Formats: sequence, structure tokens, C-alpha cells
Amino acid sequence: MSLFWKSHLILCCCLMPSIAGEKPEGRRLALLVGVGDYAQNKLDLGEGPSNDVVNMKRVLTTHYGFTVKTLLDRQATRSGFTNAFHTFLGQARSEDQVVVYFSGHGSQVCDRNGDEEDGFDETLVFHDSRVAGVGDLVDDEFNEMLASLRAGHVVVILDACNSGTGRRETTGHAKWARDEDCERVVARKEKGFKGEKSPSFWIGKNHSSGRQIVGLFAARDGQVAIIREKTSVFTDALVSVLSQLETRSLTYEQLSMRVKARVSSFGQEPVFDGDLDRLVFSRKRSTAIGWMVNKQSEEWTVSGVPLPGWSNGTVVAIYRAGSRLEQMSDPKAAVMKLVLEDVDKGFGYFAEPEKGEGNLAQLEIGDRAILIRPGSDLFRLTVCLKSAGERGGIPTKRANALKQAIGSSLRLKGLVQLVDGKHADFELDLDHAGDIRVLGPQRLLRVRISASKQEAEDVSWNLWLHAVQKHLLIQRLPKHRKARPSQ
Repeated sequence: MSLFWKSHLILCCCLMPSIAGEKPEGRRLALLVGVGDYAQNKLDLGEGPSNDVVNMKRVLTTHYGFTVKTLLDRQATRSGFTNAFHTFLGQARSEDQVVVYFSGHGSQVCDRNGDEEDGFDETLVFHDSRVAGVGDLVDDEFNEMLASLRAGHVVVILDACNSGTGRRETTGHAKWARDEDCERVVARKEKGFKGEKSPSFWIGKNHSSGRQIVGLFAARDGQVAIIREKTSVFTDALVSVLSQLETRSLTYEQLSMRVKARVSSFGQEPVFDGDLDRLVFSRKRSTAIGWMVNKQSEEWTVSGVPLPGWSNGTVVAIYRAGSRLEQMSDPKAAVMKLVLEDVDKGFGYFAEPEKGEGNLAQLEIGDRAILIRPGSDLFRLTVCLKSAGERGGIPTKRANALKQAIGSSLRLKGLVQLVDGKHADFELDLDHAGDIRVLGPQRLLRVRISASKQEAEDVSWNLWLHAVQKHLLIQRLPKHRKARPSQ
């Protein structure tokens, strides 16, 4: 059985540069649709959708220079929408930007062509839908409309519930309409389908078209999208963040983080999909290096692609989200410097800054953390010993002697660390004659040490030479766009 839910759809198509100080390369067209008044009175949503349209129109015209066409309530029929889409947005070229915003009911109907794993097609419900034979707009049809656009950039933002119940919270009350039973849906439930369906179905079928698409969705599958104080929580958050982008350009990833922070207290988790490294309303991609600042459970965190030097004790400079590369090469432009702790696999926390270096209260979600001094792990040579049970493994007695020699050597302190596992820089094992092999990266043979009473000392000396060599090589690497910490 299918249920209606309140939905707000923003489709931002063909996004071009909208960065302060840059000249737009093409036209900016926005089609904004709000449906709160339905031909079926039991579906009415009040003035919320119209208010959302007013807010979106204000931010798009004031901050981004869009030319806007609106369809409200009785104007927003299914045919009225499709006509406006093709005539108004259809004139866009590859250099233009297009925004389509829909605020109204959403629904599900039985999948008719077998392309939906859960047995449902998602739909948008217009003013005259389900009256006098007028149907909903199905996601398959909507994808065909998107494919017909000649614009090169598409962003779809759906502020809607995406759950099987299809509920949409409106000022504290769930409001939905029931549809007839669907045998196919019942059948797939009997088969035990338990997957979570991502709202990216609205744009997924256009990914192969070569068009650059970003999707912004209000909630995950199974969550409700909330209307509070006559406007939607997600749209309010989106408008609030977009209003701050006039002088600082963010990526869609940074936009996502800031919007999520504003709606998380309502139990919604927005989903942003697509090329999120692209700057908002821009052709350009972010080329900034570094990790991203976020906040989880009242703790400030930093995360990114695991890189050498990003470890406990790493010192980073914090730059605002919209900072350009030339700014991030200047340590004086940094908001503050912080030390990382509890770093593991591309995720870590900030230690409290030293006195005079700022405080964590100055951080903002989406800030960039740029490495200025690597942690000590970057210079440390990690070594593992192949265990006795493996081919080429070192017998326990010899292995213990080697570990003792390496661990107690003052020369190796801070330079060499014994670790378990296969991800060490160097590995020690035995060849067929029982001599010790020192294997470097890619497990290439670096040196062979003959078995003797002094083999432990010989191994320690050889590891020290390799550790020093690694340290010197790193020190000689060019400092590409790397700021030095101030003294």
C-alpha cells in the first residue's frame, strides 16, 4: 500500500560560477513551484510550500542573480509544470544555470517497468494530480525531462520524506494520503526485501549522460521531513547557508555539512549526492588540499583521505571554508593553529590549542585544516618480523632477541617502531639459508644479514641507517604550498 508524503523538491540544473567577483558565463534560470492548495482538499498543506518558494526566490535573486519563474498552488498543475519546464528551462544552453524548486506532496506508485528494486516508483504530486484522470509525475518521467535539457550542470534537491510510510510532519502532525494496494509491492515484501532506498533515484538515471549532477535531499529513507513554523526545516537551513555564500564560495560537501548541522536536532539527516567537490553554483572544482572540519556530539573533528604525516601530534592551520589556495599558503591568513590527537584512518580530533593560538569556539563546520607540521609518525620507520609459523618466518628465540635489541637501542628511539601486521615500512624474514633478509617497501630486498651471534646488533645498525635515510629524504621534499608554523 502506497502513501503520500509532503515533499519539497529543488532541482538546480546546470550550475555555473556564482563566486563573488567573477563574471557569470551564462544565464541563470530558476523555476520555483509550491503546492499547498490541492484540488483534493484533504491533501492541503497550507501556506508552507508558498513560503518556501518566497524564501528560495529571495536567496536566488539577491545572492546569485537568477531570473525566476514561479508556479504557486492552482498554477502548479502537472501540465503547467511540464510546460514551464520545457519552455522556460528548455531555452538553457550548456553555459547557463537552471534551478527548479518544487514544494508539495510526494508519493509512491507501483513500479511498472521493473527498474525499482523495492517495487515502487517515486512521484511528485501537483495541484490537479489524481483528479479527472491526471496522474502524478513519476521519477522515470522526470528523469526523461532532465535528460532533455541541454544545460551541462544539474543539481536536484528534494526536501521530502523518502520512507515507505511516506509521512511528512507538518507542525507536529503527520499528514498523508493512502493509495490502493499494490500486488507487486506485497510480493516483494514477502520475499524479504530489506534494503534502504537512497533518494538519489531522482538523479541516478542521468549520471551517464555526461551532465554534472548534484542531488540535495532532505532526509534518508525512513525519516520524516519536517515543516515547522509554516516553512520546512531543510529549506530554511539551505536558504540560511546559501545566504552566507556571497563572499565565500563553498563546495557542495561543505554546504552539506553546514545544512546537516542545522537540521540534525529535528531527527533529519540530509543526503547530498554527486560531485560534491564542485563549488556551489559553479563549474569549478575545489583544488584545496587538507582535511575538513566537522562537529559530532559536541566534539570538533577533522577527517580526510589518509595521508603521510597526518597522525597524532600533527599541527594544522585552520582556514575558513571559502579561502582560496593563495590564502591557504599564507600562515598569517589562518584562523588558528591546532594539534591533532587520536588520529586513525583519516579521522581525528583536535587537542585544545596552546594559549594565544585561539580556541575551539572559533571553528566553523566546513573549515579546512591544512598540514603545516607533520606528526612524528611521518619520520618513523615501522618494522615487522615475519612470525615463525609462516614461510620464511623467524624462530621465536631469534625473533625475541631481535625485538629486544631494537626496542632497547637508544640509537633507534623515536626512529624505528616495531609493529604487527603487513603494513609496516620494512619486514624482516629468513631466506632458505637461514640468513635474515631486510625487505623494504613493496617487499624488495634491501640487505641480507648473515646468521651470527651479532646479527641482532647488525640488524639494529642497518635499520638505523634506513631510518636516517627516510628522515633525510622527507626533509628534502619540496614544500609545495605548505605553510611554515610561526615561531
